[in-house]
Amino acid sequence: MGVLEEEWAGILWGKQMAKKLIVRWNEGQEQKRVEQVMRQELALTPHQIRSAKFREEGIRIDGSQVRINAYLHPGEVLEVLLEPERRSLAEAAAGGAGGCRQGREDNGGTGSVEAGLPEAVPGPLDILYEDEDLIVLNKPAGLVVHPAHGHYKDTLANYLTFYF
Repeated sequence: MGVLEEEWAGILWGKQMAKKLIVRWNEGQEQKRVEQVMRQELALTPHQIRSAKFREEGIRIDGSQVRINAYLHPGEVLEVLLEPERRSLAEAAAGGAGGCRQGREDNGGTGSVEAGLPEAVPGPLDILYEDEDLIVLNKPAGLVVHPAHGHYKDTLANYLTFYF
C-alpha cells in the first residue's frame, strides 16, 4: 500500500469535522482502480464509498475529482473525504449530544427534525429486559417510533432519549 495519512478536512458536517484520507501511491506499485484501493487498502465500507463518491470534494486524484472506476497510477495522490461517523443512540446518550442540537428545528413552520438526538421527553416505557448493551421493550400499537411529521415529542425515541 502507498503512504496513508489522515487529516481533518476543515469542512463541518453539523458540528463535527470531516476527515480526509490521503494515499500517496508509491513508485513501483501497480496501477489500481480507485474503488479497489478504497475497499482493500483503506478498508472503507460500501456506505462510506457511496457517500464519498456523491460529494463534490469526495474522491480526488492529484486535486482533480474522479470516479471510482478511475485508475491510481504510481506517484499519484488519492484523497477521500469522509463525513463524520454517526453515533448510536446509546453512545450519544452516554456521552451527551456530541454537539448536535436536539429536538425540533424552527424551520419556518415546516416542522422538520434536525439530525441528532430527539428531544428528551418523559413517557411510558414497558421495559421487559435491560442490560449494559441491550434493552427490550413492549411497544404499544400506535406509538410512533421516531420523530416525523406531526410527531415531534411523543415518540419512542423521545422517551428513550429521556430514559438514558
